[in-house]
Amino acid sequence: MTSDDSFMMLAGVRYCLGRHSDAPSLCCDWLKAKWPQVDARDRVQIVRKIGERIAGVVEGRWHNVQAGWESDLRTWRAFYAWALDRAGAAA
Repeated sequence: MTSDDSFMMLAGVRYCLGRHSDAPSLCCDWLKAKWPQVDARDRVQIVRKIGERIAGVVEGRWHNVQAGWESDLRTWRAFYAWALDRAGAAA
């Protein structure tokens, strides 16, 4: 991936973190498919951003939490666990 690809991927993740409905699941499915090609530094950033978002929602720091976010939170948590599992296997 080029640096432009990396930027667009991280921008897409950040965008989807603030969205509801189909965006989180589409993003997570896309990430899983592309994960082998994602640079290790980008993986770390993606996992960190998702972890920060999950923590912010759980702790009530995000004011834009809307009805139905629980479903999105399950999606992000599942991807987060999946990605962490891959990181542990690579270590």
